[in-house]
Amino acid sequence: IARGTVAEVSYVGSHAYHLPLYIRDNVLPSFLVAELITNTGNNVQSQLYRPFPYLNGWSEIRNVGDSEYDSLQFRFSRELSKSLSIMANYTFAKAMEDGSGTFTNTQPSNVVDSGQLPQLALNIEHAPSVFDRRNSFMAAPRYTITNGPKWVRDIDFSGVFMARSSLPVNIYQNNLYPDAVQQRPNINGPGSLLYAPQEVTVGTGIRYLRPTSDPQFPLTPTGPLYITVSGKSVQVLPAGIGNLGREIARAPGDWNLNLSAGRRFRFREKLTLLLRAETYNTFNHTNLLLPATNLSVIANTATQTAGFNSPGYGLITSARSARFLQMVGRIEF
Repeated sequence: IARGTVAEVSYVGSHAYHLPLYIRDNVLPSFLVAELITNTGNNVQSQLYRPFPYLNGWSEIRNVGDSEYDSLQFRFSRELSKSLSIMANYTFAKAMEDGSGTFTNTQPSNVVDSGQLPQLALNIEHAPSVFDRRNSFMAAPRYTITNGPKWVRDIDFSGVFMARSSLPVNIYQNNLYPDAVQQRPNINGPGSLLYAPQEVTVGTGIRYLRPTSDPQFPLTPTGPLYITVSGKSVQVLPAGIGNLGREIARAPGDWNLNLSAGRRFRFREKLTLLLRAETYNTFNHTNLLLPATNLSVIANTATQTAGFNSPGYGLITSARSARFLQMVGRIEF
């Protein structure tokens, strides 16, 4: 668009079919059977309802997943002079999928998100990908001193600034349904109620999601769940699929600035000493990681109702690296 300046706008998209997902097999045929098994607590009885009664349920990899990725990408680069240049990228994107894959070490949260009951209702698991970042920006300027006193000449300054919107997180409860993978609760109200009104310190953590003790907490557990009252079995929660969407909440976004300054000292034609000072997270900005999102269901025998007992839910107790500085010396020959 001008001398030494390039601007680029691109649409990048992909659609993948038949992706591998963990799917439960040899499962119970209906919610009524699941309630019966939970009520009796008899594993022998539960086996009789499975397609292969002499085998337990198992998980297998099936190629049944889909994913879509759409993005609008902007790139700008300019060489302002022989000593100054800049490159910047911005991406506005959306990634959707049926499940997060099969290996924990490929997931941002180190947890494979296969959904609630993918063997019964895979269609409800289509949701934002665990890698979905709607906005990503990166800028990398570089400047080299070419004039001035000899002792400052050829000093090279560079930096990388990065800002990204948040990753999604999955909220789930303990599995009460016998064949559930990651059972989710029901949500009653808008998704904005999931977040705490303000971030406050709780012990060694930061309150990010609304606590279960809050009167406006929007989640209720799903079953089946039975309790014994006066020697009789009473149903507290029926069997069902939670209506809370997969990966519905968002963790905090993050930004970071890395800077470096260095200079080469040439002793001979083929012998050079490079000295460089580098700072990572220069402003020591706290970039929070994912909050705790696992809920534990408990029953109240007196009221014959169910709720959650999860004091650590919604707390963020870890962050990315703090500021780090280092000196680098390298001999090139």
